[in-house]
Amino acid sequence: MRKSNKQKNETKRSLLQKDLNETPASLNTIGKIHLSLLNSGLLPVTDEAKITSLIPKSPIELSKFPKHLELLRKYDVLLRAEFQVATKGESHSMRHGSKPANERKNSFKKLVPYDYNRVVLEPLPDIPNSDYINASYIDSMLKPNAYIATQGPNETTVVDFWRMVWEQNTYVIVMLTKVFDFIRVMCVQYWPSELHHPECYGDLELTLLSEENLANFVIRTVHIKKNGNEREITQLHFTNWPSHTVPFPSALLEFRRRVRVYMDQYPDVGPPIVHC
Repeated sequence: MRKSNKQKNETKRSLLQKDLNETPASLNTIGKIHLSLLNSGLLPVTDEAKITSLIPKSPIELSKFPKHLELLRKYDVLLRAEFQVATKGESHSMRHGSKPANERKNSFKKLVPYDYNRVVLEPLPDIPNSDYINASYIDSMLKPNAYIATQGPNETTVVDFWRMVWEQNTYVIVMLTKVFDFIRVMCVQYWPSELHHPECYGDLELTLLSEENLANFVIRTVHIKKNGNEREITQLHFTNWPSHTVPFPSALLEFRRRVRVYMDQYPDVGPPIVHC
């Protein structure tokens, strides 16, 4: 027996009311129909106020998280809105990284550090722009300038890289790229190639003390010496990160655990340096 138009309308009204009751207040503010139009692509997600209203303003309680995931599956515009806000460019100057004199120091020309959080090297006498390296301080949730993120050294910046390691009092280096990928040089080998054979990088003398090859990464110990002062640093080199895909989660998690072990050995020194 077919339903009458009145019964159909009542059913639709009931389902809509149920849907609205399960929808967070922030979504109700822009209207159910409006949200559906945004989700279908008939309306562009361009209004800043409306985009912001789609994003939770506070942490989501664990008991409500499954319902939040259901909403994300139902309205993928919510994910698009979060991504649009998260990737919005900040208007910070990049004057130093954009100087023509520093162009060769940028392994990736379009990726230069902001001026406000770049790592500033001690200037070398009579060498203009010698304070520049493509590296930035990164805050953690608990500590400002907890890490340094930098580009892998090229032939021009190997000495600058080790200057930064020494000046920043770094004891842990995390390398996330291969030296070669087929015939392409991803990152120059910036450490000595032979064990117990000192090599000079500027005014620093480096000696490779040990090299432990594991399934997915290599652990190297390097001795650094300058003007009678000495230090041993650890480089953890992840070797199984493919160029166009992602590594196996288990391998990356094991690497992350090992990095944490070495970081915990040096709690009161400079920030670890991470590069790709």
